[in-house]
Amino acid sequence: MPNPAYSRSAAQNVADRDRAALVPLTAMVAVARVLVVLRRSGV
Repeated sequence: MPNPAYSRSAAQNVADRDRAALVPLTAMVAVARVLVVLRRSGV
């Protein structure tokens, strides 16, 4: 039977990795939105 503490720690590691992957993605989306707004405003 697997150790529950180990499973929890593995799930936490996956969550941390997902969060770390999400940060650059969110930043890229934010930059893309800013560029679209700037383009629309004619800058």
